[in-house]
Amino acid sequence: MKDNEIIGLYWERNEAAITASADKYGDYTKYHNGKCEKSELSTLFS
Repeated sequence: MKDNEIIGLYWERNEAAITASADKYGDYTKYHNGKCEKSELSTLFS
């Protein structure tokens, strides 16, 4: 998936954006600034 497609999913507040980011960038999305775990990112879509 292209970056602009992933960004579009985030703008749509679609939880698939997290999976797409993890698939493309791996562990980079697991920790945001070394503090925020991937599971915490899911709360953005609550």
